[in-house]
Amino acid sequence: MGVLDVILRSPQRERVLFALLAGTGLRIGEALALKHSDFSDGFRVLRVNRSLWKGKEQSPKTENAVREVDLHPWLAAVFNCQRETAVTAQRATQPSHHHTGWSGL
Repeated sequence: MGVLDVILRSPQRERVLFALLAGTGLRIGEALALKHSDFSDGFRVLRVNRSLWKGKEQSPKTENAVREVDLHPWLAAVFNCQRETAVTAQRATQPSHHHTGWSGL
């Protein structure tokens, strides 16, 4: 089984993480410390400037660990898809402003 097979057979949450690790070579601690603000618009570049170790955020060990990583278009598409999925899920859980239930009394 190849890397792509593992990624495609994984649950969605893990699929994105595995694609990120395989597509960038980031260390697991660097990947887990990423925040949305570390990505450029369109997810084409990410900035690595922290890592996670034993549940705590820390600065990278060396100056070379702070870097920008160009993302392949297929990986950017994975992140765009994940963002759309998250936005759709968030909208589905927000109450409608047009609801006329008990609050409309």
